[in-house]
Amino acid sequence: MKKCFLSALLLMGSSGLASAAVVLVTPCSAFEAPNSGPTASSACSATADPGFFIDSVTFTITSDYTGYQSGNPVVTDIYTFATNTAGFGAVGNGVVTTTGTNSNPIQNFNVTLSGNFGSSVTESFNLSNTVSGGSVTATSGVGRISATESPIGGNVPEPGSLGLIGSALVGLGLFFRRQRI
Repeated sequence: MKKCFLSALLLMGSSGLASAAVVLVTPCSAFEAPNSGPTASSACSATADPGFFIDSVTFTITSDYTGYQSGNPVVTDIYTFATNTAGFGAVGNGVVTTTGTNSNPIQNFNVTLSGNFGSSVTESFNLSNTVSGGSVTATSGVGRISATESPIGGNVPEPGSLGLIGSALVGLGLFFRRQRI
């Protein structure tokens, strides 16, 4: 009986140490000819599991190009938010830039927002581009969402708190067990 009790306490303590789950996301991108646009991206989306809500969203837009042709091209992709359920538009529209013969990113959009975003988040953007200092065959802006989820419920303890309580109970159980021996 004592072993079962101690095992249960140990399991409860270790289960509370789990972190928030990362939800499955759909990437999005816009692909276009040099010095053109605007082109709408596909939609990036993240959906929480049933009984959970999205509590943190990171959205990244990177610039890239294909088909290096000549010179030392600098590709500047200009993005504006189109679908924006998480509120990244408040951070602002802007640019992402790539340069060099190997498509090296030198400027990206990478922002994390926290809050209660409900059960799903969808983002998309419109993209235009300029190419200077060389030539390429095409440019692209690639968006990615990463999100974490939390259980729906008013008084759900944090995982760290559960771990702390469970560890304390295990310690007390071991202390009293040694006192009786």
